[in-house]
Amino acid sequence: MFEQIVFQIALRRLSSNIVPATGPVSAGGDQGRDAESYYTNLPHELPGAGGFVGRATTEPWALAASVQKPPLDGKIRDDLKSICSRGEPVRKVAFFAVHEIPVAARHRLQQHARDTYDVALDVFDGQAVAGMLAQGDLVWIAQRFLDLPSAMIPDGRARHIRTGTAPP
Repeated sequence: MFEQIVFQIALRRLSSNIVPATGPVSAGGDQGRDAESYYTNLPHELPGAGGFVGRATTEPWALAASVQKPPLDGKIRDDLKSICSRGEPVRKVAFFAVHEIPVAARHRLQQHARDTYDVALDVFDGQAVAGMLAQGDLVWIAQRFLDLPSAMIPDGRARHIRTGTAPP
């Protein structure tokens, strides 16, 4: 379920042109990629567009997610190795974790990704994910996947979600 949550977050915060990994482990597994971008040139063809085009990327990247308990350094390094040694080359990797990752560890991992694989690494830990799920345009993800009662939605957004009106 965590993979579904972060996939929905990534669609709205990172890029609209991503697809989830599919297929059984016997077919090769996800090779460290829980989702990845697919090519589109639309942002260059339609600069300044909104919606799908405005959120799309022309840069290849991959998403990895983990519910593993800390420390996560080894898990992230293993996922980076798998992502960067198989499939289409990527320029960025976004890693989402349920648990907290100290900023110093995040910076060491980002340096490792740059030095070893020449890729940028964004790390979103549990606090970052929770913060995103509390934002007005993403709170529906918490409602759908975590059964968040509408009464718990901050800033009175529950009324707007129930009635279908836009918040002020």
